[in-house]
Order: sequence, then structure tokens, then C-alpha cells
Amino acid sequence: MSKGKVLICDRVHECLIEGLKGLGYEVDYQPEVILDEVAKQINDLTGIVINSRTVLIKELLDHADKLRFIARLGSGMEIVDVPFATSKGIVCISAPEGNARSVAEQALAAMLSWMNNLVVADRYLRSGQWERERFRGRTCAETQLGIIGYGHTGRALAESASSLGIRVLAYDKYHNDFSDGFAISSGLPELLATSHVVSLHLPLTEETIGYLNADFFAQIKRGTMLMNTSRGAMMHLDDTLKALDEKHIDFLYCDVLPHEGKSFLEAVNDERFNRFIKHPRVAVSPHVAGWTRESFVKLSEVLLSKIHEAT
Repeated sequence: MSKGKVLICDRVHECLIEGLKGLGYEVDYQPEVILDEVAKQINDLTGIVINSRTVLIKELLDHADKLRFIARLGSGMEIVDVPFATSKGIVCISAPEGNARSVAEQALAAMLSWMNNLVVADRYLRSGQWERERFRGRTCAETQLGIIGYGHTGRALAESASSLGIRVLAYDKYHNDFSDGFAISSGLPELLATSHVVSLHLPLTEETIGYLNADFFAQIKRGTMLMNTSRGAMMHLDDTLKALDEKHIDFLYCDVLPHEGKSFLEAVNDERFNRFIKHPRVAVSPHVAGWTRESFVKLSEVLLSKIHEAT
């Protein structure tokens, strides 16, 4: 007998589809489904597997009387009204373990690229100029990394960076266990004032919206590289541009932007946003840090295990 219907709203590895069937669920795999269609079907669902395209607000969940679990591919539960869902007895599951290593490795690659001036040297030579001394790099042994947010991804980055001889400081307002030996616990002012590279690994909450603002930049060591692989809404665009223009920030890598997907295509006509993504000391990527071949499999494996345990 079927345990109910599960709608999968994004592309997943077949192990999740077959695993859910093995647990007794009827699986409806619609990786291109739009939110309007989800709204029409949600009353009949026992479970739903989502990614960032599917935002489950209170008004939508209010009619989901059969729904027993929401499973998020990756982290970032800001797309779900978790308190309301929980009040209805809906179990909310995420899988930050599934792509933490992939995001950490992307951040490490960006950091090593900056340390060796790979992006700016490439741009300089393409403009027809040659100047070796300008692009003298730095070694891991003389570099300090500051990690803000010590969850799955922050810890994975600390592990990888420390193995290369990089000194790692970490700050987390809600986490006190740094006994893994990969990072040294630090206060935020010390981390910002002394680190050559600062990497952001925080969830998007009311507290972290606009986190990268004038107050933040006023505390940061001049000439720092900044990395944001968390969420684009954490960046105050005007304050960030000012920090870049004044060379307070030497370089910024963003895998996440204030505008993504269809919103990005519309925003490229905005003067400020266009200036940001084309800034000579900015490198951007289209939210792909956690989007590796390995994470594609692991995200599905982690979610299947958690769904099994929770239901």
C-alpha cells in the first residue's frame, strides 16, 4: 500500500527516486515544475522535494493538510516557512552535508586564484600589457583565512585550507565547538582586522540580510579578499561597490548574487548591478559552487537517508 505521493521539483539523482519508491511512496518526478503548478498539487502530497525555485510560504502550506515532509536539496531553508510548517506537523529536512565539500573546494580555488593573481593577471595581459612584478603572489604559509560561520561548509573549508598550511580563524555567533583542530576560535573584530581572506558561510536570516555593509567593511583589514558563497542578499550592493572602489577590498569572489536566474537577466540593465559584475576586482559565478557531479549524487543520498529516518 502506498504511503502517499511525493513531488520532486528539481533534478535529482535516480537513487532518490528509486529509494523513495522502495520506502513505499508514489513518486511524481517533475524537475521543471513551476510554483503555480506546485500550488495546484500540494493538497494531494505527502512529501515534496524542493530546490531554490520552489518557495513554500505560509499561504501555500496552509492548504497542505496531507503534507508530512519537506525535503530541501542542499541548505538554505529561508525558502520555507519552517515555523508554520512545523506547527502543522510537517517535518522540514535539509541536506547541507550533501554539497558542503563542493562549496568549500570552490571557495578554496577562488582563494588560491587570488593569492596567485590568476584572474587579474589574465585580464591585464588580455589588455595587451606585460608587468611581472605587479603580479607577485603569496604562499599558503603566509596567508590567514577568516571563516564566518562554522557549519558544514565552513568546517570543510577550514579542513582543506589548514591542510595547505593556511592559518585559519573562525567565528560563529551560535557555535562554540572548534575542537576539530582545523580552525582557531576568534572574535569577529579580530578575524576581520587580521585575515588576508574572509569567507562568508552563513544562513540567510533577518539577521544576515545586508550583512556585508559599511559597518562590516569598516572593520575589515585593508587589502583583504572577500568571498561570498552563502546568499546574495547578504551583500549591500552600494556599500560593497564603495569598498571596492576605495580599494578597501582588494578582490571579491561571489558565487551568489542579489539577482539570479531570470532576475539576473533583467538586472544586467541596472547600472549599479552591471557595474558590480563587471568590476575589475570582482569575479562571479552562477551559483554553482555546490553544483558538482559528486554533490548531485550525495545530495540525493543524504535526503533519502533523512527522509527514511524522519518518516
